[in-house]
Amino acid sequence: KSSAKFPPLNKESCITDFDGRPVCLVRVTRIATMKFNEVSPEHAAKEDHLHPQYEHWRRRHIEYFKSIKPEFSESDEVVCVEFELVRIF
Repeated sequence: KSSAKFPPLNKESCITDFDGRPVCLVRVTRIATMKFNEVSPEHAAKEDHLHPQYEHWRRRHIEYFKSIKPEFSESDEVVCVEFELVRIF
């Protein structure tokens, strides 16, 4: 198991743009750890509503994970965080 710390449920966080300007406020609603190959199509669609196709999501994430960890395996554990929009600035 990882010793990483995750934000508590219901914690609100400010999302900023690349210049550090506030864009919106979000609230964490769910945190789950699971193997990458267990991430559901439903979660993937929530994460990438512009590209809801599961295979597109998987391919992009595998490419990213391998770019930072070349030995990445689909059985590696990942963290899935869900949040809701509280306010747009």
